[in-house]
Parts: sequence; structure tokens; C-alpha cells
Amino acid sequence: MCHLITLSTTRPDDLREIEQACCVFEPLDADDPIGAALEHPHRWFVACRFGGCSCHFRHAHGPALAWDPAAGGPQESGGWVEDPQTEPSFGPPEDWSPEDADDVRATAEFWEILRSLAASGDAVEVVCVWEEPPGTEVEVRTWDVSLREVPRESFRFHDGWRFRIRP
Repeated sequence: MCHLITLSTTRPDDLREIEQACCVFEPLDADDPIGAALEHPHRWFVACRFGGCSCHFRHAHGPALAWDPAAGGPQESGGWVEDPQTEPSFGPPEDWSPEDADDVRATAEFWEILRSLAASGDAVEVVCVWEEPPGTEVEVRTWDVSLREVPRESFRFHDGWRFRIRP
């Protein structure tokens, strides 16, 4: 299984014509199931630089967690539960959690593409999901992401989230 990133926008341009090395844009048909969660008319699958999937970008791993005192135990040993209301976190790569330098670079380049699309006034959204077997319903939550507040080096994808990109 793999990460799948899709993008939709109100911009009608062919994104395959954008010169970059981070990814491959593949147009999605209106009835393509991986684009079902997208809101805008121009829909794209974002394959990594190797093609086929979206794995070679920065991804946050694991669910968002929140402390639940009712779950018991000290915070160090238990009581953390999956929290669908917890917003995604962003941050630069950390020494204690090594990331592939090419994945970091690809994500930074993709951030620049998002910035350019959003700065032009076009609506842009990105949805990242973990590939599931056909017919599996995938929940996607929505969060507005301002690229003024999330710098290029801190941006990363989160499975199960739609990012409405703001300049």
C-alpha cells in the first residue's frame, strides 16, 4: 500500500507543463475513485518523482493523538487516544527522526508549486490518503493551510486530510 496525493484547482492549465523534478502530474478523469474527495474541477494525481505513487514526499506518520484523562495512567505511559479533531502538525526535519533528503527536497519543490497556484488567486486543495483496497470508504477531514504560516521546510502531508491551500 502507498500514499496517494491528489490535487484539485480552479486553474485550467495543464500542470504537466510545470518544469520541476519533484513529481509527475497525471490528470484524473471525473469518475476516477481516487479523485472522489476533490472539490475543484481540474483534478490531478501527484505521483512522486519515480511515478506510480506519492510515497517519496514528507509524510507525517501515525494518527493525531490527544491526551484523554479518562483513559487513565500518566501521560508517559498511556491515556493517549486517536483524536480526529487534532489538527495536523508541521515542522522541519529533526535529527532524531531522519528523513530522506530527496523526499524533503521534493516536498519543498511541491510547496513552491502550491504557493504559485494559490498566489495566482486560484483555489487549490491537496488530499492525501493511504491507499486502501477498492471499495473501502476513506474519511477525509479538512483544514485550511496558509503557506505564510507553514514555511516550505515545515510542510508535510498527512493521510486522511484535505488541505485547502491559502497563500
